[in-house]
Amino acid sequence: DPDLCPLSQLCRAQVLSNAFDLGRAGLVLAAPCSRSSSRFRNAEAAYQATWNWPLSGLFQELGPVAAIRKVQRFGTYRDQTRGGFVNSWRAMRAVLEAKFAPNSAVAAVLLKSGDAFLLDTGEALQSDPPLEDMPENWIGLLLMIVRDKLSKSTAWTEYIQNVCDLENGKGSKASLTWQADVQAAKAAIQNQSSLKLADMDAV
Repeated sequence: DPDLCPLSQLCRAQVLSNAFDLGRAGLVLAAPCSRSSSRFRNAEAAYQATWNWPLSGLFQELGPVAAIRKVQRFGTYRDQTRGGFVNSWRAMRAVLEAKFAPNSAVAAVLLKSGDAFLLDTGEALQSDPPLEDMPENWIGLLLMIVRDKLSKSTAWTEYIQNVCDLENGKGSKASLTWQADVQAAKAAIQNQSSLKLADMDAV
């Protein structure tokens, strides 16, 4: 899939990616500002739609890149309340909770990751203005929080609340240590992906 980050493909984590195609109407999201819900093919389109929820119907069949480009065409005409979710952190959390709904096939895949550290490698898909207060790998953090909720665990959530505010994602002093850990994880994956690509070229 051209919309998926190469690292996601190498790690076989496509289902966890916001770009993963869930099929027509595969994700149903209701925004606090509206009584009605909208359906989307992927999490990225649902997230981008929160910038202008009255036009969410325009995002329902869009792929992730097309959804990002549509929002970019809005320019400064964006709903800063994110459809009533208040901020980007809560909007993304709602999208991921809708995607990984309990007892769904994709939720089962997320649960199979156990208590593993989840690293988001799809930064290029994001179109938000710089989120200076957000901890690095914030989508990975949210995925682990959603996984905890599904598994009725609190292990990662208790750790993450020391890294950032669970209501808005704003980083704490401990986020500096977290940032170093994320960079180390990225470097390790980059090394592994380079080795895998080298093996592929050698075949």
